[in-house]
Amino acid sequence: MTSFTDFFTAYGRASLANDAGIIVNCYAENFMAAGPSGSMTFKNDEKFTQWLEEMFKFNRKIGMQEMKVIKVETSPMGEYYIRALVRWGAVYSKNPSEIIEFEITYILYHVNDALKIIMYVSHENEENVLKEKGIIS
Repeated sequence: MTSFTDFFTAYGRASLANDAGIIVNCYAENFMAAGPSGSMTFKNDEKFTQWLEEMFKFNRKIGMQEMKVIKVETSPMGEYYIRALVRWGAVYSKNPSEIIEFEITYILYHVNDALKIIMYVSHENEENVLKEKGIIS
């Protein structure tokens, strides 16, 4: 089985490489996303792939240069589920010497040596953080 750090490192690399195929493969058929402004459920389908493509465009527009895993902490949730707290570090062209950190908790389904994200919760409002740091207005 791939380590959790390797799983999320590949996810971060795919985000920078605009590789929707790898990211789509990280998610379950249906999943939930939540953050400070609420929650939504999603189907892992063509609409999700299109949304990812829009996110890639946005990240390029705001100058994302790096998305790296700083730390992963995991804990089991029964036999098939794992909670992973991931601290991410992002670097943008407006201030390439500053790493902007944020945390996301993921719930992953683990079966047959495969990991699939079934839910994630963003701890911070990422848009607000990017505004505070002057990355977006």
